[in-house]
Amino acid sequence: DMAKATEGVLIPLRTQDEESTCAAVLWTVFQTRGKMDEFFNASISDHSLVSSEYVFKFLASNSGFEKVDRLEGLGTKLTKELTKCSDNNGTARRKADIATNLVDTLQRKFNALELKVGKLK
Repeated sequence: DMAKATEGVLIPLRTQDEESTCAAVLWTVFQTRGKMDEFFNASISDHSLVSSEYVFKFLASNSGFEKVDRLEGLGTKLTKELTKCSDNNGTARRKADIATNLVDTLQRKFNALELKVGKLK
């Protein structure tokens, strides 16, 4: 019954899938933590499950920090890219407005020239 808490935990730890590994470690910590009272009440110490509980707690509490740092870095990078895109969007709009105004001006001049040519015929 005491070994039930860690039964099957090594299978996901052999994969390269960090999310599954973290979930398995965390679940095992919770399951083992529930059994720890039974160990302490029975005065059991230096048992592999007792020590593994601390290992799993360490892994569960430290394995996510790299992911959080990575996510923070990606968030900062995305914020910079969004700001750059927003600036580029403003520049593109200004250039498009200038081009539209130029086309409108040229269209008016063309229409005027077309009227003059029409009068010459």
